[in-house]
Amino acid sequence: MRSRNPGCVTWPRNSFVFRNPAFVASLATVAVAVVTLLVTVTRTWPERFVMVQGILVLASSGHDFERGITVAASIGLLIIARGMARRQRRAWLAAIVLLCGIIAATVRDGDLDLALPALVLLGALFLLHAQFYAATEATRLRSTLGVALTAAIALYAYGLGAIYWHAAARHETVAIGVALARVTLGLVGYDAQSPATRFSHALTVTLAIAAIGTALIVVSWLLRAPLSGVSTDARDRATVRRLVSQAGSDTLAYFALRRDKHYFINTQRSAFLAYRSAGGIALVSGDPIGDRAAFAELVSSFAAHCRRHSWRLAVIGVAPDSRPLWQALGLKTVPVGEEAIVRTAEFSLEGRSIRKVRQSVHRLERLGYRAQVLLADAVSEPLWRDIARVSAAWSGGVPERGFSMALDDMRGVERGDCLFVLGFKATGELAGYLHLAPVPATGDLSLAAMRRLADVPNGFTEWLVCAVIGWGRQQGIERISLNFAAFGGLLRAEDAAPPARLARYALRYADRFFQLERLLQFNAKFYPEWLPRYLAVERYTDIPVASLVLLTLEKLVRWPGPVQRLWLRL
Repeated sequence: MRSRNPGCVTWPRNSFVFRNPAFVASLATVAVAVVTLLVTVTRTWPERFVMVQGILVLASSGHDFERGITVAASIGLLIIARGMARRQRRAWLAAIVLLCGIIAATVRDGDLDLALPALVLLGALFLLHAQFYAATEATRLRSTLGVALTAAIALYAYGLGAIYWHAAARHETVAIGVALARVTLGLVGYDAQSPATRFSHALTVTLAIAAIGTALIVVSWLLRAPLSGVSTDARDRATVRRLVSQAGSDTLAYFALRRDKHYFINTQRSAFLAYRSAGGIALVSGDPIGDRAAFAELVSSFAAHCRRHSWRLAVIGVAPDSRPLWQALGLKTVPVGEEAIVRTAEFSLEGRSIRKVRQSVHRLERLGYRAQVLLADAVSEPLWRDIARVSAAWSGGVPERGFSMALDDMRGVERGDCLFVLGFKATGELAGYLHLAPVPATGDLSLAAMRRLADVPNGFTEWLVCAVIGWGRQQGIERISLNFAAFGGLLRAEDAAPPARLARYALRYADRFFQLERLLQFNAKFYPEWLPRYLAVERYTDIPVASLVLLTLEKLVRWPGPVQRLWLRL
């Protein structure tokens, strides 16, 4: 026995139904809505069942109004089912209201066989009321009501305008009360004109379509999961900085200091998680940081926090030794790539296998290129301008990428302990650089950015990497983390089953957009150790949405303007 959320009854663990009551209730809601909708439509049009026409326009009979209410309420249940699966309280309340509407309409229409399933579901939802506790975007209520009111005014203006324009063309008069009634009933798919005409039919169709579309938008806004925003509290940022400095042993730990993340800190302020929420997904960036003894309680509390905010939990960049921590919560972990780790003491330019890198290093040295290693605190103002110029030339106006394995600000006051490896031409002009973040608890380094001008010789970046490896060996730095190679194991595998070969083909096709294989080949030149990284999700079906959220936060895809605005709305 265990409780799925604080304050709720305990349920047996051996049954999916009892372990996921809200999800099962949402499926039952969909089933009742679909059955009610189909039965209502097919009973009204037994001889000419056309789905779209059937849903939108009800034929003339004494029970059209009740059946219109039933159809509208059924569609409403389909809309809110997703919110119920997320345990949202507002979705539960809306389902109660809509089921009451279906029961009242079907009883009045004499369809007791349709009222019975809705009545059973209504009773079940009342019994499961404690399971629907998740919050929704509280600040959206006023704006959503404003949108609904504006849409209602627009729909009535359209309906009344069409009615009076048609009446004027036919030299007829229509009372305002009659016109308002026709528009109101048309919004639920009921043609109040008797006898019906082509005009009244078309008006009812357009009003019903507009009403359903408006309801879909309004309800989706009203049931939107809360956004996490970013952490701006100075005390939280100080705590996070302290914990990263004291216990940041993972190569991704320093990237938790990005300013576009939110922090979940335990009550003892001894451990934290960095995350952002989008699209109903709370995407955690890397593993917990801080006191390892507090990790289990931290991730458990965060999972409960996600349930209260109707977020699905996903974690990117899970290290192998942290997989059991997330799996204990019931999360599934899938490999998403490998991190290239170079051990400075073992790296050498000797040997035939690394001759191409060695030739690049010698060629750059013969051309007069020189490398300089500087802490960010020691970079002068003119040099900062040169760094900005190289960055602008490299990016070509594209926004800086990164969320989980990159930094957002190289020049921030908190970034003084980062490292630059600067490459200068023989003329003294800055040609490119590497930007590396420290791994505070171990003294290692983690590559954050590589930038160069377009006219530098081939092998320039390899030369810079060799320069920082040699410098790190002299400074006693044991490990340097290079780039993360997404799906590196799959791309490297030569002998694989047909599904794996098909996936590898798809990844190689995507390489023209994301440079997956080219990045893997670059890392492989230095013969690194490959540290696997994982994506943890609650269900495998969450992977597509979590991937879309990750690509968006990492800025690896550039959506068209209208799509970006729609994403922000939804």
